[in-house]
Amino acid sequence: MKKRISKKFATGIILIVLGVIFFVLQYAEGYSEALMFFLFGAGFLIAYFYKKKYGFLIPGCLLLGLGLGTVFGRSGNLELIGLGIGFVVIYVIAYLYEKKSHWWPLIPGVILIFTGIGKESDLFSKGWPLILALIGIFIIIREFKVSKKSKSDEQIESDKKS
Repeated sequence: MKKRISKKFATGIILIVLGVIFFVLQYAEGYSEALMFFLFGAGFLIAYFYKKKYGFLIPGCLLLGLGLGTVFGRSGNLELIGLGIGFVVIYVIAYLYEKKSHWWPLIPGVILIFTGIGKESDLFSKGWPLILALIGIFIIIREFKVSKKSKSDEQIESDKKS
């Protein structure tokens, strides 16, 4: 039963990734390198969801982030932001899928995002709300961790009383 659920989940991820790729490529002609980043990144993500090995998640998210940066960036600045987003997504996917995550991808992710925003003056003046969104994501993730711990503590207390 568990195998069927993971295959359906992977199929859903494949369809989402392909849909986003084909949608973006309609508006961004001449970006064959971005297509390669997306396809290889999607391949690694599919392997991650099938094999449940963290090692596939890292190149998958980084390649997808580079593809995103390549599509929207004429200069290297947006590629830095895309790569940074890839690092942050490593943390988010691992947390959502495995219910735990390593904190290390947040460090290069945030550094790359801020470096790209800082170099892109137009993005810095208009993109500062994204900092608020990143802080909000961090707060929500921390809240889920705290609420899980408090629920398990309450369960231990109720077990002791019975």
